[in-house]
This record gives sequence, structure tokens and C-alpha cells, in this order.
Amino acid sequence: MKFRYLIFIFFLFFASHQLCQSEITDGIAAVVNDEVVLLSDLKNHIKGSGDNPLNKKNYSKYLKELLDLKLLELQAKRMGIQVTEEKLDLIERDMRAKEGDKVFEDEIKKAGLNKYRVRFGWRNQLLRDSIGAIVVRNKIVITDKEIKNYYKKNYEGIVERDLVKLSLVVIDKKKLVDEQIKEIEGNLKTNSNPEELIKDYLDNGKIEKQSGDLGYLDPNSLDSTMVDVILNTEVKSIAGPFYSDNLIKYFIVQGKIFGDVNYLKSKNEIRKIIYNEKAFLLLDGWFQQLRDNAYISIRI
Repeated sequence: MKFRYLIFIFFLFFASHQLCQSEITDGIAAVVNDEVVLLSDLKNHIKGSGDNPLNKKNYSKYLKELLDLKLLELQAKRMGIQVTEEKLDLIERDMRAKEGDKVFEDEIKKAGLNKYRVRFGWRNQLLRDSIGAIVVRNKIVITDKEIKNYYKKNYEGIVERDLVKLSLVVIDKKKLVDEQIKEIEGNLKTNSNPEELIKDYLDNGKIEKQSGDLGYLDPNSLDSTMVDVILNTEVKSIAGPFYSDNLIKYFIVQGKIFGDVNYLKSKNEIRKIIYNEKAFLLLDGWFQQLRDNAYISIRI
């Protein structure tokens, strides 16, 4: 009887020990709002990242990554956003096709990463970009005053002068007969959308490749024989023809302003810079608020 009792006690001890080991292996590492991060998820993440999952000193760093990802996934779900494995596979296939397998693998090694870490980074970035696009939509306003102040501070002073916005059409007389040239000139004068017409002529090879939108420029930068003619040509009208060897040139005057050509050329670039700065600050605050308002309980 006593022997049977000892066997029973040993069995209970062994079963209890095994239960505890199971809880440690498959227990809960953390809770984010209503979602659970398992200890096995954490260990798999550490192992996939190329680190030692048995070293508990690694837990804090990698658990934070999983918690941040879980917050993004929960928010994305509320917005109807999803980043699937198939999406990541497509990105990888595209990059391998573009760069080649060897270059792709070498670049990963140079960065000190492995494929798991690269795909983990893609998932985070795609979620952030998709959420961010919704968060900043219609919330960022950039004024001309801001752009001008940025230009003065980071580039140079503004020197204004008479500028013209031009489109150029160049015809090679050797490639077309007179009737075709007259037809093109007539169409340029009567067409309400010269840019579309120029594109069609370029696609059909009827005009030369240097044809197209020149943007705003100082007319004094052109040949002296063209300056006065262009300045005296009304907006939406044609200046020309101008002859140079076998080439015929027409300038379509799209607009006239008093301004700085370098500032105008830099304007779109500056707008993007200011937009990115504002978007970063807006999103940084928004994501911080997302973390602050989340329920996070770490269990390890």
C-alpha cells in the first residue's frame, strides 16, 4: 500500500512538472488590447531573426518589435488593411527579378540581415505606409508662403524677372513633306490641348524627341532672334517658325509671369520636402498616441 502511495506521489510530481514546462513553452508573453502574443511566437521571432531564443536577455528587445507589429495589425484591421504573405512573396519576386537572386541575397548579407528580418521589415513598412496614407489624408496644407520661405532659407535669394512657360515643337524638314509640315502647324494653332497633340506627334515620330514642355524660363536664355518674338506672342499662341539648318522650331506660349526661374523649378521639390516633414511629425504623434491608448500587459 505504501509503495502504491509513493508511485502516486511521483506521478503527481512528474505530471505537475510537465504541466509547468508546457506553460513556460506555450504560455502568454503579452496581451495587446484583446490579442495575445504567445511565448512560442516570441521565440520563433527571435530564432527567425538569427538570435538565440533560449537567451532571456533577448526577450525585451524582440517582444517590443512584436508588440509594435501587433498594434499596427490591429489598427490596420480596423481600417480594412491587410498585408498577406502573398503580398510579401510578390515583393520578393519583383526584387529578385529586378536585381537577380545573387545581388538580392548579397545585399541582405551586407545589411547584416536575413530573409526573415527583411520580410518582417517589409510588413512593418507596408502597414505603416498604408495606415499613414489614411491618417494624413486631407490634413496637410502647404502654402506658397511656406515654400518661398523655405527656398530663401535653404537655397538663395529670389530674383524676379519676366518669364514665359513654353512648349517646343521641332520638325525635321528631311523627314516630312511640306503638306505634312503645314498640317502640323495648322493643328498647333487650332488645337486647344497642344500638350496632348505634341505627345501624339512624338509617339508617331512626326516631330523630334527634343519637342515637349520646357516649363518656365527666362526668354533671354534663348537665341537672340527669338526673344522679342516670344515676348510679344500672346498666351496660347504660337511663336515661329524659326529655322536652323534642316530643323523648324515652333514655341507655344503657355503662360507668362514675373518670377524667379530657379525658384519655380525648385517649387515642387520643396513642396515634397515640407510635406514629408509635416507628415512625419503628424504620424509620429499619431502612432505614439496609438501606443499610449493601447492596453499592453507583459506577462514574462
